[in-house]
Amino acid sequence: MNNIYGATLALLLAVAGTTANAATVFTSGAGSAVSSVDASADFENTAALYGNPYVEDGISFSRTGLSFNNNGCGYAGCTYHSGFFGSPTPFSGNYMYGTGSGGTFTIETTLGKVFTALEMILGSGGSSTNFSWTTYLGGATVSSGITATLDVPSIHGWSDINGFDKLVFSAGNTAPAFDTVKAQYSVSAVPVPAAGVLLLAAIGGLGVAGRRRKAA
Repeated sequence: MNNIYGATLALLLAVAGTTANAATVFTSGAGSAVSSVDASADFENTAALYGNPYVEDGISFSRTGLSFNNNGCGYAGCTYHSGFFGSPTPFSGNYMYGTGSGGTFTIETTLGKVFTALEMILGSGGSSTNFSWTTYLGGATVSSGITATLDVPSIHGWSDINGFDKLVFSAGNTAPAFDTVKAQYSVSAVPVPAAGVLLLAAIGGLGVAGRRRKAA
């Protein structure tokens, strides 16, 4: 096989493998997803109670089908949520909360960055629940899942070596809540649309090489 054809085929296979094998993993425990914190959010700014979206340290948070401010009770000092059932990892100060069941939270990157990991204290309106979630990259679905029933609040995360730029999740039929979000960004992940452009460029290279061989 001509060297240029062999090299181009290898490139095509590598890009295809990168996009096809993307998989987001749900993790449990502090440090299970994020090894280096590139951005973080703790929602101490009271704008977090009302902003939709609310952006902190370059991370965007928005609610769909949920109250924006938990009826003004987005603070851990509220009577019902104080200490969250005596959990060893209670929320601290202000936290992100959405009143209503079946609604979703969306966490997105800004400025074209790509997450390789997100980690946070997850909670809900009950002492235990399961979370359904989906990650996206460049508008395409990367992975989705439903967690086993979790005692909440507790620390969990999502990690993906190929990256994702959006996470959408809900807490079943109860109200989702979270705090102390940590994000790790990719320095080399290729978004899906960019991978498609790379594939087209490689295919075009094959055509040019073929025409040159015929001319010779």
